[in-house]
Amino acid sequence: VLAEMYHFLHLEDRDNAAPVQQIWPDDLTLLNRGLQFYEDLERNLGIDTEKDYLLSHSTTGENTSHLYEKLNSALLSEQNPFQGQQPFNRMDDRTYRACQAAHRGWQSGMTMLDLFILMGERAGVLDFEVDDTLAPRIPDRFRDKENQADYLKALAPPPVASADTIVAVSGGMFYSRETPDSEPYVDVGGHFDVGQPLYIIEVMKMFNKVYAEFSGTVEEILIDGDAGKVVKKGQPLFRVKPDEEIIIETEEEKAARRKKATLELLRSVAV
Repeated sequence: VLAEMYHFLHLEDRDNAAPVQQIWPDDLTLLNRGLQFYEDLERNLGIDTEKDYLLSHSTTGENTSHLYEKLNSALLSEQNPFQGQQPFNRMDDRTYRACQAAHRGWQSGMTMLDLFILMGERAGVLDFEVDDTLAPRIPDRFRDKENQADYLKALAPPPVASADTIVAVSGGMFYSRETPDSEPYVDVGGHFDVGQPLYIIEVMKMFNKVYAEFSGTVEEILIDGDAGKVVKKGQPLFRVKPDEEIIIETEEEKAARRKKATLELLRSVAV
């Protein structure tokens, strides 16, 4: 599996590739040693797990081969099971113990590859598929309008300063209205929705509208931008009350949450 993963990721040993685009020499040496061990082991036992897999897959369309599972179970057995019974050749006890130790060593940490599958399952990435024409198939839950609203809320980041403050996205000239004769984008007591323009920031003669990332009500205007006023990035502009409570994690809380999720994933695989 590991060798095929290097092939799938196009990280095989290549003369014309940069080190970052191919397997490193020491890793390649170790990988080849492991592959050679299993090739020698199967030859001595008189089996070919890859051929068995391909044969069973081509005749049934599914993987009905259990030869590798039998080999793996045999190598983890307390007693030497290779006594000449089919499908394995005989192996003496001393060689068996050496092969058993080598097998455990080569397989050590391989279950860490399960982490990618577990993360894909938990994140829902594996729910996305492609059809026979390689066109993507989107899970039905993303077509539900109620779910779409929830997903959009989850994607909208909270304001930088605090949950009740809207701050300048960049430094520049702050304007609260589009033209001197226009109405302000927002007033005290006024309600705004997601995607509604809140103000304009002018930088080097480029006038950039800034849109609301969440819905709420303006409680206080902190900067008078009727005629334009220079502001700094992150400077508070409006005090607001969000329609929904926005909880902002501290860096310590984020680190603790990530650590907990990582440890749960690691406990899910047998290392």
